[in-house]
Amino acid sequence: RAFETEMVRLFAQFRVGAAIPLFVLAAAIAGAATIWLPMPAALGWLAIVLCAMALMLMLSKRLLAQGTLGDDKGLATWRRVFAMGEMLHGAAWAYLIQMLAQVGSDDVRIFVLFCIMMVTAVVATLSATVPAAVYAGLAPLLLVAALIPLISATPQSLLLTMMIASALVFFVLLARRLYDSAVATLLSR
Repeated sequence: RAFETEMVRLFAQFRVGAAIPLFVLAAAIAGAATIWLPMPAALGWLAIVLCAMALMLMLSKRLLAQGTLGDDKGLATWRRVFAMGEMLHGAAWAYLIQMLAQVGSDDVRIFVLFCIMMVTAVVATLSATVPAAVYAGLAPLLLVAALIPLISATPQSLLLTMMIASALVFFVLLARRLYDSAVATLLSR
């Protein structure tokens, strides 16, 4: 139980430590997205993703300020809350991908791939200590990637979807390795 509590605390610490770089990343991507999207759409998305990030930051700080997680029910609640928060965060990013997928440009496909690679790397590394959060955070991205060929009916869309799916599998496996490494580190203490 102590090990599980420490894993949830590590999740919160990683989220707090990465907050500012994540805010900057979102702002930079929103700025770059204005090449293909109208400014109000990009700013609207930025507001949504910043709200999702702020919620995760607030929840993480709240957990860290709390002296104890309580009983097993409290621990399970925090894991569930973080998984739902990560799903909301992933959904915000998926919304951007969905908007960009509607643009019929080859350049935007490269940008979509870049965005998904960045977000999956972030989710896999920051959330690795709570596996449910990894799966929840990546699920919206997988869903929107599966819909890309329907949104943008081009031959390249199917290839893009396969590349995205491959990246998601890679990052899920990476998250599993990071989880195993964190467990080994805690057990060696």
